Amino acid sequence: MTKTKVDLGIVQETLLITLWAKAAELQQVDSIIRDPKSVEILETIDYDFDKFTTAKNSQIGNCLRGMIFDNWVRTYLQSHPQNPVVEIGAGLNTRFLYIPPLQNSYRLALAKLG
Repeated sequence: MTKTKVDLGIVQETLLITLWAKAAELQQVDSIIRDPKSVEILETIDYDFDKFTTAKNSQIGNCLRGMIFDNWVRTYLQSHPQNPVVEIGAGLNTRFLYIPPLQNSYRLALAKLG
């Protein structure tokens, strides 16, 4: 598999932290969030993810935050199944793949403005 080399600034690098956190969580027996697509995406990026491995609290915190958002989305969709869900600034988020009502949804990515 060909990997894509990325050269990111400090701010842009934060996109990869959440992706890495979810991929690392999938390796846990009692994972709090299951996002197999994060592993698939991670494997296509040529980047030194090892520098994140010392930040266990950050990894867990990212996954807890993701779990909370997932639960909010599920709860909202149970009460409002016909309403849209708009996620702005989602970056490399794959929530729409593993929350069933979102799997058949339309995903719009907004380009950087300005």
